[in-house]
Amino acid sequence: MKKKRLLLVAAVAAAMSITAGCGIKTDTPIIGKIAGLDSDEIFKVGELICPKEEYMLLFMNTQNQYKKDFGKGLDWNAAVTEDKTLQDVVREQAKEELSVIYGLAELAQEKQMSLSAEEQAAAESAAKEFYNGMTDEERDYTDSSLKDVENLYTKMLLAKKVKTDISKDAGKDISDEQARVIKIQYIHMNSKNQTQKKIRSTFDEVTSVVNGGYQEFIREAKQYSLDSDLELTLKKNEADKKFQQEAFNLNDGEISPMIQDGTDYYLVYCVSSYLEKETGQNKNALIEAAKQQALDAEYQKFLSSVKTDFNTSAWEKINVSTDAKVQTTELMQGIY
Repeated sequence: MKKKRLLLVAAVAAAMSITAGCGIKTDTPIIGKIAGLDSDEIFKVGELICPKEEYMLLFMNTQNQYKKDFGKGLDWNAAVTEDKTLQDVVREQAKEELSVIYGLAELAQEKQMSLSAEEQAAAESAAKEFYNGMTDEERDYTDSSLKDVENLYTKMLLAKKVKTDISKDAGKDISDEQARVIKIQYIHMNSKNQTQKKIRSTFDEVTSVVNGGYQEFIREAKQYSLDSDLELTLKKNEADKKFQQEAFNLNDGEISPMIQDGTDYYLVYCVSSYLEKETGQNKNALIEAAKQQALDAEYQKFLSSVKTDFNTSAWEKINVSTDAKVQTTELMQGIY
């Protein structure tokens, strides 16, 4: 139970800090007093108005994911922060996710983008499959029709399409060299404990015995290094210490000259100057980060210019369902 509690706290913290599936900040300016929205309308982004039914679909999906992960006996009134209960957090998470979808869909329309006939058909087909799989209790809880699901799925696909368009060229200039990952072993000594002359003598001796084939570098490192971690896997884009940066100049099996960084001294042995699998994974991560950065920049610029409104009073009256037959978590699968 304690482990589940810790996992729940971690999940809640993540939900409060990021927008799932998009990575865009949750502080979208769709907050404020009701102004021109009906009681069954939750928010407005530009010309797009989110009806309560669409919000309920995503809110249901979000709360059910918590039930699935942490058990159906969740205490929704449990305090998560000083002024928020678990129900408040889940309600807000659904709002943030949906507001981003609407924001991106509005941005797509501003860019004069629309779904192709094939894409629209895919949205309608997926909506029909989801709606037909809903229980009567889920339909009653969300008060949604097939058309509501179709409208939501259309916006999801449109949001996905504009995300792809914005970020399609980002990261193309990232090379294998920029993403290169290596493995090293090293010895760390400090002149506060020994003289520079003694450190240099030790490093020269280690280099001699290792290059002569008399001893493995790692055994020498265990004898002389101040650090307990003697082997590192390094990404070139994350190497921030001098000895780490200089390690990328070594070939397989090569030992560096003595590297001085203030009072710290290092001797580095290159186990592998190119880890192919890890480099590929790192390159993909850097490309995705570049795509996200491009998306964030354009989306935030768009948000600063678009008019928004949020129906706080209607939104705060929406509560989670404790009905065991309200359980689906498949709303966004395969769509967004």
